[in-house]
Amino acid sequence: MVVLGSVRARLMVLLTIAAIPLVAMAALVAWQNYAMTVGQATQAVLLVREAAVARHEAALDGVRQTLAAVSQAEAVRTEPRDRCTAFLSDLLALNRDRFENLAVVDDNGGLRCSASPFPAVRGLGRRLRPSPGSKRCVATTGRQSGRFAVHRFSAGCATP
Repeated sequence: MVVLGSVRARLMVLLTIAAIPLVAMAALVAWQNYAMTVGQATQAVLLVREAAVARHEAALDGVRQTLAAVSQAEAVRTEPRDRCTAFLSDLLALNRDRFENLAVVDDNGGLRCSASPFPAVRGLGRRLRPSPGSKRCVATTGRQSGRFAVHRFSAGCATP
């Protein structure tokens, strides 16, 4: 018995061979659609990331500006500590969404005044010791307007 002997068998083989380019084209179009969708998703993620970075940078700039203004305020620099505490309390009331507490530390690391009392946590509100990294922070940031300290819980420089 001959498999391709009949006209019907030959026609089926011819149709199968003719369908191969159609299947290949469908697979190619599906792959291109997939690649385009992945590219669009990647672009959307990058846009969201850039927006988040911009929001965080704006928030950090606002904090830096506020802290720089506080460091220059006469109420913080002059003596009656009650005046400093009242000033920081007023500032904290205006910026409750941004700050948990505000405090001023003297040159020796002692707490000068704060907007609200620190909780009874070891080390807070007592004495912040200048660390060997202070000079490194001044050199790294290039700012000479005040003292800098490296907090023991983070490796970052505290800058105004």
